[in-house]
Amino acid sequence: MYQVEYAFKAINQAGLTSVGVKGNDTAVVVTQKKVPDKLLDPSSITNIYRITEHIGCVVTGGVPDGQSQVQRCRYEANNFKYKFGYDMPVDVLANRIADICQVYTQNAEMRPWGCAVMLIGYDHENGAQLYKADPAGYYCGYKATSLGVKQTESISYLEKKFRKKTEYTHEETIQLAIQTLSSVLALDFKATDIEVGVVSKEHPNFRVLTPEDVEVHLNAISEKD
Repeated sequence: MYQVEYAFKAINQAGLTSVGVKGNDTAVVVTQKKVPDKLLDPSSITNIYRITEHIGCVVTGGVPDGQSQVQRCRYEANNFKYKFGYDMPVDVLANRIADICQVYTQNAEMRPWGCAVMLIGYDHENGAQLYKADPAGYYCGYKATSLGVKQTESISYLEKKFRKKTEYTHEETIQLAIQTLSSVLALDFKATDIEVGVVSKEHPNFRVLTPEDVEVHLNAISEKD
């Protein structure tokens, strides 16, 4: 189907790469932060969004489509809580969003969203989780994955890392995600060049790290090297 092929191409047109990694009790998403124009307010540019208290996501691809998808995620999560009286688990949300994406591929008058979403969340039954849903309606849980221009390179880098070691602590999980992005893009990041979203056992609420927190992890990585 050409429309779905075009949607996959649109994911790369934004020119960004995102990485998601799940450790022992932590899930993290990292993405590049590019401000396309000097006149824009950098604080208003983001690809990482909070869906519920315990779920966050990174959207890679067309920005308007991504924001529309985030709105739909929030609507579905709030609707679920209203109906059933408890927070929507991240795997159920990923399933629901993938189902909606699949419906968009069925009719000629609807076009698929030109973006893909990585969801992270913490629930007390399954711990930290990482899911990815694409415009075709496919979703899956991952130990580590990537989206965007350098997706293939990032995944092969992560596969090598996970062959050597499968258990990662909170700090190691965050640093592995940043290191993967830095390595495949061959860039030394400043704290303002990337965005990092985290959920963990200690802090089950989704949060975006401040530039100061990111700086601490960048320094730890450079000391390791």
